[in-house]
Amino acid sequence: GKWYISGRDNTQQKKVRAELEQLSLVANNMVNGVAITNAANEIIWINPSFTKITGFNSDDVGNMSLSQLLKGDYKDPAILAKTNRLLKTRKSFEIDLQINKRDGSLLWVSIVNSVILDSNGLVDKHIKIIIDIADRKKAESDLNILSFAARKSPSGIIIRDKQANVVWMNEAFEKITGYTLSEMKNQAFGTLLLGADSDLSVFDKAKNLAEKNKPYEVEIKIYRKDKTPIWVLLSNSPMFNDAGD
Repeated sequence: GKWYISGRDNTQQKKVRAELEQLSLVANNMVNGVAITNAANEIIWINPSFTKITGFNSDDVGNMSLSQLLKGDYKDPAILAKTNRLLKTRKSFEIDLQINKRDGSLLWVSIVNSVILDSNGLVDKHIKIIIDIADRKKAESDLNILSFAARKSPSGIIIRDKQANVVWMNEAFEKITGYTLSEMKNQAFGTLLLGADSDLSVFDKAKNLAEKNKPYEVEIKIYRKDKTPIWVLLSNSPMFNDAGD
């Protein structure tokens, strides 16, 4: 009798599977979400953190692209065109956008796309890292609102670093004192605003409280840049970082 044997070389397939297993092993323990896509940009694997952040699990992805799955800002033709253009460069990139989680709610994320090329220089896979930046975006939004309010406030507002050097001042502070931000940035006012009739005991009291990182509120006569005297109410509130500094 005769034996007929047919088969095919699956060496490359085994290699691809082994590489994917290695990537998965590392990505499984990452805090950030990870999605691995094939050359056609279709999702072939996600880590547990991807599910934790977006709500989508492996059964949901079904060879979809990230834009098809997460929608959100991807529905904007301009943003979709931008990401597609970046993908065609075959270079790594990062983009911040809002996505729709599985429950439909919006979430700000930063997506870092890294490209893996094959031996011929063609795209083999994309590694996409999804970082939850909701807290950062909220802080930016709060800061923008605060900055706008401070800029438009009729009261003079100044922000100083821990060495008492000027970081920022609003227009009202410039009008009250006659000094501009460009003149005073990274410098300390010190005794610059004091004059002949300024109460030095009040100034020293405020200075001592500031050095102890304590708030204060004092009334004192100061002198503008043109040496015009004016009475002002100075209120100082220290701000601390997470380390208490």
